[in-house]
Amino acid sequence: MINGIGGIGKTEIARYFFHKNFDNYVHVAWIDYHTDFRKSLLSNYTLTESLGIQYSENDSIDIKFEKLLSKIINLDKNSLFVIDNLNNDYDPYLNKILGNNFDILITSRHKF
Repeated sequence: MINGIGGIGKTEIARYFFHKNFDNYVHVAWIDYHTDFRKSLLSNYTLTESLGIQYSENDSIDIKFEKLLSKIINLDKNSLFVIDNLNNDYDPYLNKILGNNFDILITSRHKF
């Protein structure tokens, strides 16, 4: 967790770590946090493609998230997720992946 006031370089530090360690991981994802983790994760098309996830036209956002979540929680520990600009004190969708066997780096203005 990198937290602090806006403009101090949290994202730059995370970006440096991400690029410096990119080759040490099998799966990596940079996730720009928007309104909730579910929408932010689903908007990362590079991640869904690299995991080989196929969605149908009729899949709801909930079904899409469950498909992606199922793949993510079964990744080996050689994976890295950077979640940039987490701006909620509580996000139930994010809680679904915390504590799994991969590394997560979060930047935020909030203290958790």
